[in-house]
Amino acid sequence: MVNNFLILGLPDTATEADIKAACTRLTEKLEPAKFSDPAAKRQAEHCLKKVTAAGDQLKDAASISAHAKEVTDLGDQYKPEQLKPFIGHLCVAASIINYQDLMEAITKQTDIDLPLGQILQERRLLSQTELEGMLMGQKLYGAPNKPLDQKSRRLIDLGLVTIDMVKIALIDQRTSELELDQLIVKRGWIDQSVIEALS
Repeated sequence: MVNNFLILGLPDTATEADIKAACTRLTEKLEPAKFSDPAAKRQAEHCLKKVTAAGDQLKDAASISAHAKEVTDLGDQYKPEQLKPFIGHLCVAASIINYQDLMEAITKQTDIDLPLGQILQERRLLSQTELEGMLMGQKLYGAPNKPLDQKSRRLIDLGLVTIDMVKIALIDQRTSELELDQLIVKRGWIDQSVIEALS
């Protein structure tokens, strides 16, 4: 379930006035014409659609109240144990493969039901030595010790990043002082100007 409050950058206690103000502000800041980079423009257009849909869903007190109850009943969708990285995430973080390689391997895995490491080896993207190192690393990298931050949750709900991207950025964060959203920008998955427009 998508959290429409999160998409608008609001708590689930937001009022009709808060929602209207957030929609107006975000619509103005995410105007695609304000972005010169084509990728940033596409990301802004995508966000704008999500913001408009969230505003439409939260159009009156009854829908706001109903959605707030849904959000509360659902609880935390991104518990730390759900953010534990797997071998493919470690391979991308170590620059052995890229994100596209990972997605292609995951797609193939659903078709043939083989371990991801074996699929990466068959595609000659991973050596036996690298596989053994990644398997050892997978044992060392447990789930994060804290819940996922609000900014990252929002980026997922906006559809700008996937949970796999977040898992990779969480690995990166272990050796960086940067916040998760900045690591996502550094990897080129989101344009910095879009992050700024959302804040």
